[in-house]
Amino acid sequence: MTDNRDYIDRTLSRTNNYLGREASPDELATEFAKMDIDARVDTLEAIQADDRELTPRELGKRLGYMRALLGTHERLRKAGR
Repeated sequence: MTDNRDYIDRTLSRTNNYLGREASPDELATEFAKMDIDARVDTLEAIQADDRELTPRELGKRLGYMRALLGTHERLRKAGR
C-alpha cells in the first residue's frame, strides 16, 4: 500500500487521530522545526510539487500551513539550523 499523502496531510491525519482535532499551522510548524535541514528542504519541495486539484477552501487552508512551514524553515535557516 502506497501513501500518496504529503507531509501536511499525513501530519494532520496523525494529530487528528492522536488529539481528536487537527493541528494548527503553528503546531505543525513546531513539529516541522524538529527535522534537520535536508529533511525540511525535501519536505517543502515535495509539498510544492503536489499538483492535486483542491477546492478554494482546501487551498486556503493548505496555504496557511505552507506559510507556517516556510516561515519556520526561513527562521531556522537564518539561525544556521
